[in-house]
Order: sequence, then C-alpha cells, then structure tokens
Amino acid sequence: MQETLRKMARIILLPVFVLLISYSSAQTFRVVVETGPEDKCRMVLLIYDNDMTARTIKSRIVDNQYVFEGSVQQPCYAEIKTSLTPKPLPFFIENNNITIKYNQQNPEASPITGSRSNSLLRYLLEQCDQYKPPVECITQYARQNPMSIITPYLIDQYLVKSVDKGTLIELVQNLAGDAAKSYHGRKLAKNLSTIIPVTDGDLLPAFNYFDNKNNWCKIDTMLSNSTFNFILIGASWCTQCNSLRNKVSQEWPQHKLTTINIDNDKKEWDAPCIQTLKIDHIPYLLIVDKERRIVARDPELWEIKNVVK
Repeated sequence: MQETLRKMARIILLPVFVLLISYSSAQTFRVVVETGPEDKCRMVLLIYDNDMTARTIKSRIVDNQYVFEGSVQQPCYAEIKTSLTPKPLPFFIENNNITIKYNQQNPEASPITGSRSNSLLRYLLEQCDQYKPPVECITQYARQNPMSIITPYLIDQYLVKSVDKGTLIELVQNLAGDAAKSYHGRKLAKNLSTIIPVTDGDLLPAFNYFDNKNNWCKIDTMLSNSTFNFILIGASWCTQCNSLRNKVSQEWPQHKLTTINIDNDKKEWDAPCIQTLKIDHIPYLLIVDKERRIVARDPELWEIKNVVK
C-alpha cells in the first residue's frame, strides 16, 4: 500500500516539479525608457524570443517614463518602436533592469544602462570603427565568440553583404548556445541555403516568376520530363538574350526552353529567381536534367554541345 502511495505521489508531483523548474528558468526584466518632455508618444516593445515573429508588450507610464515588464527564457533581441520615428531602437534584454534614455533623432545612439550585452555591443562597434574597414574587426570578434548573444546580430547587420560566402557560412555554422537559438541566429541558419550559391549537381531551387503574359508561374510546373530543360533568364530589351534564345531553340528543339524575362517582374533584379540563384548578369542559361538537377550554369555554346552529347 505504501509503495502504491509513493508511486502515486511521484506521478502527481513530477509534473509540478517540471513546471516549477520551467517557471524558475524564466528571466524577468524591467525596461524603463526615458524621453524628453516634448517626446510623448505611443511606444511598444517587440521581443524576438520565440520564433521569427515578435511578441508585443505595451508600456505603462510611471512618473513620465515608459515601463515594460515581462519575462524571457534566455537573453534575446528586442526593439523599441515609437510613433516619433520609423527607425526602431535595437537592443538586448537580459534578466535585469534596463534604463534607456531615448534619442529621437538617432534611436540607435540612445544611452542604455543595466545591460552587459548592450554595453559590449556599443564598445565593440566603437573599437571596430577605428579600423578601416571595420568588417575585419567584427569578423574576428564573431570567430572568437560564437556563443555571444551579440554575434549573430553583428553577422546579420554587418557581415552578410561584406564578407565572402565561405567566411559567412563558417561564422553561421559555428554559432552555439544562446547565440544559435537567438532570433538572428535562427534567421541566419534558415537563410543559409540562400547564402550558399547553387552549383552544378545541386537540385534546382523552387521559385516563382512572371511569364510574358503576366501569369505567376512555378518553375517546377514548367519543366518537362525530357532529358534536358533549358532555363534562360534575360529581359525583353536584351538583344543578347534574344540571340541566345534563338540559337538554343534552333539547335536543340527537342529540349524544352523556358524563358524568364526579369522586366516582367516589378522587382527586376530583386526578383525571386535572381535572388535564389545569385545571378548577377544576363543572359544567363541553366541546363537542368529530368531529375531537376542542375547540369550546367551559364555555359558557353560549345559547352552546351558537350553537355547535350
């Protein structure tokens, strides 16, 4: 009987114990934002601690200051947004009291006290600004501190478009701990496939495009089961594109040719196919086999002949 009671107690108390551990692991915070007497506005706090969507915390006004209170599971990225300016104030929340003296003209320059991560970020950027270019200094910090909560933020804001792809992939794959679980860490990991260039032998990434009749098409549905598919990315005004299209269609009529003109899309050079395939010039030809695998990227005419043979 006593053994049965002990088992029942364990069954009842275990979920309570787990709940208490989970509750105790939450880190409470209090963010106080001080503004000038003429800067009264609507102000919200956006916290990126769960998924790629921020949760919003509204402020309460205490002694003419905006106060935000809540809890997070680990240090995380956050933003203050106001009706004064479209520019947000980015910073990091930890389990402590943070005071911000809001700078309406330049929110990112707002003095922040009570947070080690924010102090470290400001100090690092000031130090790296002495180097020309500062990218090398920031890259060195990111390499040496893969678990720092500010590292993925620095990579996303300063390095994505400034370092070579090999370095970028290395820095993202090295992220660990809270850095890997952070908003920018998860964002970088999610987008890593678009950072890495598509090469011969890779499967053709999925993307949509506008055809010449302004229809929104999926590239997967446009490919045939023939031995090869040719995908020509160009523009209607591009004479070289038209010339290449005519040569390909005349020389290899047995293989399907799909033409994508980027001027059909208002985004043009920001169109999905351009961004996904990392294309920097037109005309640009891809040869894809019947298994949707890329056989050749931007081949010369003589290379096309070898591939088809």
